[in-house]
Amino acid sequence: MTSMRTLAATRSARVSLLVLTGLLLAAGCGRRGGSEGAGADTTSVRSVPVIVQTVQPSRFRVTVDLSGTTEAVHEADISAQVGGTVEFFPHRLGDSLAAGELILRVDTRPYDAAVKQAEAQLLAAQATHRQAERELGRVRSLKERERVSDVEFEGAELAELQARSGQLAAEAGLAMARVQREHAEIRAPFAGRLVTKEIEAGEQIAPGMPLTAVVDLSSILIRSSVAEKDAARVRPGMPVDVFIPAFGERHFAGRLRALGARSHPATRSYPVEIEIPNPDATLLSGMAARAGVVIEERQGVITVPAPAIVEQYGAPVVFVVREGRAERRTVTLGPRAGDRVVVEAGLTAGEALIVRGQWSVSDGMAVEVQQ
Repeated sequence: MTSMRTLAATRSARVSLLVLTGLLLAAGCGRRGGSEGAGADTTSVRSVPVIVQTVQPSRFRVTVDLSGTTEAVHEADISAQVGGTVEFFPHRLGDSLAAGELILRVDTRPYDAAVKQAEAQLLAAQATHRQAERELGRVRSLKERERVSDVEFEGAELAELQARSGQLAAEAGLAMARVQREHAEIRAPFAGRLVTKEIEAGEQIAPGMPLTAVVDLSSILIRSSVAEKDAARVRPGMPVDVFIPAFGERHFAGRLRALGARSHPATRSYPVEIEIPNPDATLLSGMAARAGVVIEERQGVITVPAPAIVEQYGAPVVFVVREGRAERRTVTLGPRAGDRVVVEAGLTAGEALIVRGQWSVSDGMAVEVQQ
């Protein structure tokens, strides 16, 4: 009997322990659930951090972008036409030259002598020709009176032709000697600057040897090509905005000078030429350049960064901040250039456009503007 009472007491204690444990677990779960619920409530009212940009009217350009290298509109590589010793070459690299200014001179004494010799040969040929003309006149007069034979008359005609031929040859020789004399003096073909100097005074040169080069930097040319899809959008005379990295953020105004009428067979691109006025010779030949042919330009339009636009239900929308909350705006978009898009309707100047955080907000949500 005693053992049965002991067993019953043990069972009762176990049951009590199980009940107590269950109550404790239930209480713990209730507290955890309450904490999570409180945290969820706190998150639901927390403001979303965003970065905004004030909407302002601006100038908008649609451009066709090109790249190339600058070169002078007029460039001349000058080589020797005659040989000899250079006796005069005083200029240095970068010197300015007027059109026709003497750059260098070869020793002219041999060429002066050749001119005089050719002049003497021409005088002798002229004398021979005049004598042959007089003789032909005399024989013709006798022929009319039938006092000379046909053979004698033909001989006089032939002698006159030979004398005239000799005179023409002498005239050509004198002209060539004078040209050679002129080639002994190298002059600037146009106003410009000396950009190379291959020889110095006192050196020997031969025909065909490179001597110097002159460039006219009053205008700069950029040769490039435009893709087939853009060829119909550009035409000569269009303004061009040119950026040259060597000058930092500075831009230069140019114009499209020429557009080729035939594409390259491999690339199907069309050659173009861009001309930039350069009166102060700031730009130099051989600089890398990027250019944008302006095919459309608007003033005072609203533009936004392309990433600020969100598509919802198939329509483009943006979000602005109004009284601490996000406000959704359906917008009508215009053309795009680079990362900027024209907004035709839906935004006004002065509004705070959300440009970062726009994917995390919805209409009416509280937001916190950050710098």
